[in-house]
Amino acid sequence: LARSWYRLSRPLTYEDKLTIRTWHRGGKGAIMYRDYDILANGQPVGESVSAWVLADLNTHKLVRLSAIPELEGTGGGELCKTMLLAKLRQPGDLAEAERRPMRYSDCDLNGHVNNTRYADLICDHLPLERLEAGPVRELTISYHREAPLGCTLGLYAWEEEPGRYYFLGKNGEQSCFE
Repeated sequence: LARSWYRLSRPLTYEDKLTIRTWHRGGKGAIMYRDYDILANGQPVGESVSAWVLADLNTHKLVRLSAIPELEGTGGGELCKTMLLAKLRQPGDLAEAERRPMRYSDCDLNGHVNNTRYADLICDHLPLERLEAGPVRELTISYHREAPLGCTLGLYAWEEEPGRYYFLGKNGEQSCFE
């Protein structure tokens, strides 16, 4: 998973009957997009797009998706969204928000921080005034490299404008996510 974005038009609630429809756009180069529609009680309430890359297990080099015949003819066709997930740009000088050791409960079976934990870390640093305004309605995360179990992750923040934030997570000098 290289990048992920979602937008919700309203919060999801405990009693909502959720339906997630998903499909991929096919792939020619190294990136394949997967699109999602999010429905609550049969009504559209959000959407999501994720960008995926496939790397060779031994060399870690990216694999061209056209080299995978099983993907041929399996895309979403007319359902496909047009949104592309561009690289995020660091807006300015960032302030350190936290230095936190990555613990067992943060990690997946591979000993790396689970990508869903990055959103948790970010949300933990939103100001209370932001949370009083309502839940997060839109989020984009770019994944750069794994953060291993036991590393100390530095979280850096910038408020671009009221209610819009940029965060960078680093293991030493290496960027893990933004």
